[in-house]
Amino acid sequence: MLRVRRGEPVCVPYRIRFLGPADLPALEAFRGYIFGQLPDIDAYFPETPEFAGLHLGERGVTLGLEAEGRLIGCAILGLPQPGMPAFVDDLPHARPAVTATAHMASCMVHPDFRGNGLQRLLVTLRTLHALGAGRPHLFSRVALSNPRSLSNLLAGGFLVRRVLVMHASGRLRYLLHRDLGAAPPTWVPGSERVFAVPELDEQRAVIEARLGRAVGGVGRSRASGHLRAPAGGSPTAAAGHRAGGHVMSPPLKTAVVIDPYSTGILLAPRLRARGYEVVAVQSRPDLAPSLLRSYQPDDFAAHILHDGDLDALARTLRPLAPAFILPGNESAVELTDALGAVLGTPGNSPKLTAARRNKFMMIERLAAAGLLTARQTMATGAAEAVEWAAQAGWPVVAKPMASASTDHVYFCDTPAQLRAAVDAILGSRDFCGSANERVLVQTYLDGLEYVVNTVSRGGRHYVCDVLLSAKRALNGSPFVYDYYRLLPPEEPVAQALMAYIRRVLDALEITDGAGHAEVRMTARGPALVEIAARAMGPAGSTTGIAAGTGHDQVDLLVDAFDGAAAVGPLLDGHYRFQADAMVLYLPMLVSGRVEALPDLSILDGMASVRGYGLVPRVGDEVVPTLDLTQVLAKIYLAHPDRAVFERDWAAIRSLEDRLQPTVA
Repeated sequence: MLRVRRGEPVCVPYRIRFLGPADLPALEAFRGYIFGQLPDIDAYFPETPEFAGLHLGERGVTLGLEAEGRLIGCAILGLPQPGMPAFVDDLPHARPAVTATAHMASCMVHPDFRGNGLQRLLVTLRTLHALGAGRPHLFSRVALSNPRSLSNLLAGGFLVRRVLVMHASGRLRYLLHRDLGAAPPTWVPGSERVFAVPELDEQRAVIEARLGRAVGGVGRSRASGHLRAPAGGSPTAAAGHRAGGHVMSPPLKTAVVIDPYSTGILLAPRLRARGYEVVAVQSRPDLAPSLLRSYQPDDFAAHILHDGDLDALARTLRPLAPAFILPGNESAVELTDALGAVLGTPGNSPKLTAARRNKFMMIERLAAAGLLTARQTMATGAAEAVEWAAQAGWPVVAKPMASASTDHVYFCDTPAQLRAAVDAILGSRDFCGSANERVLVQTYLDGLEYVVNTVSRGGRHYVCDVLLSAKRALNGSPFVYDYYRLLPPEEPVAQALMAYIRRVLDALEITDGAGHAEVRMTARGPALVEIAARAMGPAGSTTGIAAGTGHDQVDLLVDAFDGAAAVGPLLDGHYRFQADAMVLYLPMLVSGRVEALPDLSILDGMASVRGYGLVPRVGDEVVPTLDLTQVLAKIYLAHPDRAVFERDWAAIRSLEDRLQPTVA
């Protein structure tokens, strides 16, 4: 899905396909339009008239991006043959065979759809096609005045090899190269030298010296018009890794985030800051629109839609050698485990994946381990559910087998209520998009509900926080989220919950990654409601609570997989209480199409308010809040003075009726 058009948020489907001879008129028209939009013709020198047609099968392939019934992007991968002009001819020595090379050329995206990460996607797809074609040496030429294309190719692992004088006009081009079969060079961060773009002799000297990461290695500074290259002081930085007489591609690390929605949108920026190229995988085509709309395309080098073929997905990703795979959302847990096992990346074993997603199997596993749990059954119809509840005792809770965010959770203390709940669940899809074919019915757990968030590595666990999870009766539901509030870890209830959840993690073999558990403190002790092998949602919640603990679960999750140096000393421990902190949910009390959003600026004057965010947009259809996807706003409070904290909390609650959108 495209998320941006002309700078505005949209949700537009697109497809990528190989173009054929019948597409030539549309391709030439599109290329002509792009040429006419260039502010500087030097940025792209048009090829000969027959160039595009020759790369529809005879001399290469052309990828086309289509949306709204038209071509919105294209990119060529040339496959040169002996005797044909080839970019490799411009290498000064130690040239690979022409038949081992491929040319990346003519990558264009319609201006309306820039900002969706499409150029980097086209770089990645052509890289994979070249690898499959047995052509591990990739080449491209980029104008010195075209920083966007240069940046996209550098992000794709290319290295500047020469500065060329092209055409009779003397236009200047960088020659870029990536060797997919070689190990990357070593680069020492902070060892860059800076050159002005016109300083060609200096740039050529750096390149000819074969520094570990040559000109443009960290991109163009738009403000200064300079390019940065590493200095030659360190033998490691200067020499790099050499094979066959070449300087190899720059060091790139790849991480994969599956379903980067909700809290998952926070992972890619943190990974990119640590030097990772991040690939997004959508686990299925029919995920809930409320999830898909949170996707941030600019954070990713590529977006892959999984069609259910695990082996094909693994073949696509294996050449990128991902260091690890993280789930961004509940819908990602199963694919994360399965794909990680195939690719050999660290993570939870798929042996118990089903028990980590299927709530019935989850509770059965814990009961077998001797942990306190609810009694339960699976039902395929209302009569079966009512018969079981009559024997188990009322009240009961009915919910989908695998979902999230209190989606279709019903409290029932009569047969009529349970029949209605079962019928509603069986006629729906869960929060992750799967059809509900069975209903989970459990005995009601008394007591207050709490959340325990964790990060694990190698089977050792760190408790990030323990939160009181308050729900309230509202809009006809008894389970509408009210707030999460941080508890001091020294409180007896927090101590009991932390000890219990460590046993839960061990029983379900959540050994590596985040955990988000909901637990009831019953009269007999803690009893699990459910646990998810991913970070807490929705987006912003972990950051809001971090104001009270000094750390963010998402940061610790990345730490656990990126070397584990920061999280290692914390394992087997728990958080410190630094301030009262809360995620407060402002409910939607109206229904209709949003014409105007409420002004929340009154919150800016409250000392405890650390941030807030409205969920709906103008034009959205809204209904009174029943689950987390339907809240009006999320408000994050934290303050070391409890009196100030509770004063602001009470003030916000008193404003609920006034802070509603205008609807039609």
